[in-house]
Amino acid sequence: MAKLNLSQQVGRLATLLYFLTVLFFPASTIASNQEKFPWILFSVPRFQSSQNDTTSKYIGTLNLHLTSNLMPTFDESATSDIQVIITGGVGILTGTTATLRYDTDENNGDGRIRRNGYIDFTPTGTCNDNVCVVAPMPMGLETLTYWAWDDETKTWLEFYNINIPINWTDSTYSFDKSEALTIDGASIGFNAVGGSEYAGGGSWTLHLTTNPNYKSSSD
Repeated sequence: MAKLNLSQQVGRLATLLYFLTVLFFPASTIASNQEKFPWILFSVPRFQSSQNDTTSKYIGTLNLHLTSNLMPTFDESATSDIQVIITGGVGILTGTTATLRYDTDENNGDGRIRRNGYIDFTPTGTCNDNVCVVAPMPMGLETLTYWAWDDETKTWLEFYNINIPINWTDSTYSFDKSEALTIDGASIGFNAVGGSEYAGGGSWTLHLTTNPNYKSSSD
């Protein structure tokens, strides 16, 4: 076998050093240590076995339930679809925009009241091992109309018609994560009508489940 000349030996040695470096050091390590590995002219990225930031670890729902026990009564709900994506070790919670609508008109023979409104909410928040802190950011508008019965004309006479803005954007709720992962989910109630539970109220219910498509060696 013919002996290799000096240039061929140097070339083979450089090739061997390159492949050994790529084998034992990821591309990010090589890039940050060019002075340590001066023979590396370019690097090949190595695939890491960690979860990317586009697949949600948890999926679920946030439900708003609102009731009125006073005339006019109603019982309505709306649901936002939730996902929790792990980014930098933190669970970032986001939800789709959901809209709760109600339109109810009742009278007792003397007075008549109609409540017609909507509430939009788009949840955001974070989850750790114990709690999920969620800001639903609910905003909307209600139109309240009142009539009185006139015996002479045998008709309803409108007394007032007003628009009432709905803005609960300063409300943030902390849900127990272990409860949220159960079948019933984690619920937090509040008084929404007249400041009294007898007048009606509402609740937020967070339900989470582990995404079957999520795979991570670190979580």
